[in-house]
Amino acid sequence: MAARNEPKDEKKSYTVIGALAIVKGTDGKVKYLYRGASVPEGVSADELARLEELGLIESGADVVPGLAVKPE
Repeated sequence: MAARNEPKDEKKSYTVIGALAIVKGTDGKVKYLYRGASVPEGVSADELARLEELGLIESGADVVPGLAVKPE
């Protein structure tokens, strides 16, 4: 199991299932991800857990091609 506050395991992918997820990266930047977008690398385990608990992301869900990330 990966230690908390480390970037997510590269083998596990997450997809946004809510309308919009505001994701804080380990680099301090905030990203706006729309439904169907893949969660990028550099997101802590705590942040991934928070987003999953809120029902905004899902592990292993299908990514919708062509959706962009809107950086803050």
